[in-house]
Amino acid sequence: MGKLILIIIAFFISPLAVFFVDGIGKRFWLNLILYICGVVPGVIHGIYVVLDD
Repeated sequence: MGKLILIIIAFFISPLAVFFVDGIGKRFWLNLILYICGVVPGVIHGIYVVLDD
């Protein structure tokens, strides 16, 4: 998948973008917890994961 599409997905549903990049691993579960606690931390972490890969 293209990075631009993953960034757009991360902006709206960050756990899905992290899943596409990393699968179900530590970063996915961390992002899911962050997303549940507050959408903004989850989105920031999701964009970080997409750009880090």
